[in-house]
Amino acid sequence: MEAGVKNVVMVVRSDIKDAVVAHVAKHHESAESFTYVCQDEFGPSRAKPWGTAHAVLVAREAVPGAFMVVNADDYYAAETFHMLREILDIGFEHQGGLLGFPLVNTLPPVNTLPPKGGVTRGICRVSDGYLTGIDETKGVHATAEGIFDGDGQELSPDTLVSLNLWGFPGAFMENLQQFWSDFHTQHADDPDAECLLPDAVGATIATGEFEFRVRPCESRWVGVTYADDLAAAQAAFTTGRPD
Repeated sequence: MEAGVKNVVMVVRSDIKDAVVAHVAKHHESAESFTYVCQDEFGPSRAKPWGTAHAVLVAREAVPGAFMVVNADDYYAAETFHMLREILDIGFEHQGGLLGFPLVNTLPPVNTLPPKGGVTRGICRVSDGYLTGIDETKGVHATAEGIFDGDGQELSPDTLVSLNLWGFPGAFMENLQQFWSDFHTQHADDPDAECLLPDAVGATIATGEFEFRVRPCESRWVGVTYADDLAAAQAAFTTGRPD
């Protein structure tokens, strides 16, 4: 909101909605500016959520224009939201933006691996400042010898990665609706298929319907996914910065 966002739409599960609403009401003076939508109430029901693209589409009716997309399980520095707002302020109907973080700033300390042996990072392919694609790369970890992926391939510390900090023009929602419809037609019977936001973005880039400017961002970041993330997250909240 300090970056100029007027409304916040939170995508939640129906079984935790009441708890989230109560938490926001307790801690935020602007609680009336929050809207809640339940992903599990949109589209065919199944045990596993349908993925990040589906989660964004759930908010369509509550998002009348340009919008940001922010992960709920990450903590970003305040300036990142201002950077996203600057991208959206350009106001092009078919241009969005993505903040790209240097890979080295998004990894656990050297030789410290999360429970699954490494992290997954969306490696950005960029040409002349614009996104051409994102490669989901698993098993990324830092050692004393360098940064490597799960196949042992070395990665540059300066490689830009996506942490799902997006800026979208309002027109993107219509394309996202079509992407989801096509996806569901093909994967309706697959209980593990996920309709992912980077794939939806990639599809619109491939057709030339949208382009996405990638803005490098040096800000630090803290994930709050694993129990081992707790201490770093607590320190970040205490200082007000994820450093």
